[in-house]
Amino acid sequence: MPEELAKLLAESEQCYLIAPAGFGKTELIAQAVGMANNGKQLILTHTHAGVRSLKDRLKKRGTPQNNYDVDTIAGWALRISSAYPKTSDLKINQPVGNQWNEVYESAVNLLKNPVLGLVINHSYKGLYVDEYQDCILPQHKLILALSKMLPTKILGDPLQGIFDFGENQLVRWREDVDSQFRRLPSPSVAWRWKDKNPKLGAWLTEVRELLVRGAVVDFRQAPVTWMRKDVNQHRKACFNLVQGKGSVLAIHTMANTAHSFARQLRGTFQSMEEMESKDLLAWANSLEDQAQGIGRAAVALDGVVKCWIGVSTQLQNITKGLKVGKIVSSRKYISITELITSMQESNDLSLVLQLMEFATKVNGAILFRKELWIDMLETIRIYLKGGYASLVDTAWFIRNQARRRGRSVEYRTVSRNLLIKGLEFDHVIVLDADAFDAKNLYVALTRSTRTLTVFSDNPTIQCSPFSDLT
Repeated sequence: MPEELAKLLAESEQCYLIAPAGFGKTELIAQAVGMANNGKQLILTHTHAGVRSLKDRLKKRGTPQNNYDVDTIAGWALRISSAYPKTSDLKINQPVGNQWNEVYESAVNLLKNPVLGLVINHSYKGLYVDEYQDCILPQHKLILALSKMLPTKILGDPLQGIFDFGENQLVRWREDVDSQFRRLPSPSVAWRWKDKNPKLGAWLTEVRELLVRGAVVDFRQAPVTWMRKDVNQHRKACFNLVQGKGSVLAIHTMANTAHSFARQLRGTFQSMEEMESKDLLAWANSLEDQAQGIGRAAVALDGVVKCWIGVSTQLQNITKGLKVGKIVSSRKYISITELITSMQESNDLSLVLQLMEFATKVNGAILFRKELWIDMLETIRIYLKGGYASLVDTAWFIRNQARRRGRSVEYRTVSRNLLIKGLEFDHVIVLDADAFDAKNLYVALTRSTRTLTVFSDNPTIQCSPFSDLT
């Protein structure tokens, strides 16, 4: 059946497929793309991690790289609009937040040009869109425009559509998808758990139905470990899983709480950064605002504290002094004091780089926001080589490259649902299950392949019913 469904997907034109979490949507795409022999396939998804997951699947299957192009919807829209800025009328080169909607509109404008239609048809022979439930309406309009040029195959699961925050309005499957595309049969095997924990897979299949109906989910009657919420128990559960084998994910609801919890785990887990990495852009902007002097040194050392734990009291005292315009001398950190003194007379960013690297060599310093730290170091290094107008421009370039390349996920990670969609881990700890609605709860529970630990105030949870399933 899986191979037959992949063949049907590969041969169909305007179609869509709904499947629960863990039922092999990404693998189906990889299989179908491998079967295509008529040219390059464009594969779009939503997150850095999703791009990496698709590339890994295609590579594992031995699919030649010139047979596909994998990107986020946002990244591809910006890339094509930037390539033809006059025709697309693109006004923003470094979009953030809701500015991305203007990028999607520019891409749609571009595709109305007949010449660009020829370019798209020459470049690609088919389009696959994964995790379609996370498409907001401006993205959906872009996919519809592409579907007029390319055979388009849509895969997703309405119960996993969790990007409906702020002003975002997600695609409506009954109104927006079913009316435009033909539905294919859904896969029937929970592959994620088949050989690792079939009892968990069977239970999660039942949970899906309960959540759709708005019925009670009882963790006491499940092949999971349930515990009442408690910070000490949260940490203990994480440390216990570190002792065993396999990848581990701890899920929190908010970015700040996730970073704070990773700090408490003292480097045994890394905290994942959001796609736009507002902290990176803010850090780069602050370094530029403080063009020289001890203000810039304070910003650099503040970044150290954001990413590292175990920084000594003496170094923290130096940072506090800098914030009030005072250089605190330290015998232990003579090199750092000398660098700060040099920065009073120079705006050379290489001094900032040296200061950051020196500051992390103190005994006991442990990195827990690796992604942010490495991106900042790389931002400064690339900027020093020339070619970018500002440090912020360079930081934006670094993140856009990651958007294109895909994100490598750490073996032990603290993150949020928005960043780990489509991924799987051997062991998952849901730290505040009763803070989630039906969609977010389903996403969180279905990330695990082997063991699932759930923390909530009560052993039962009841969410509002979910109706957008065709």
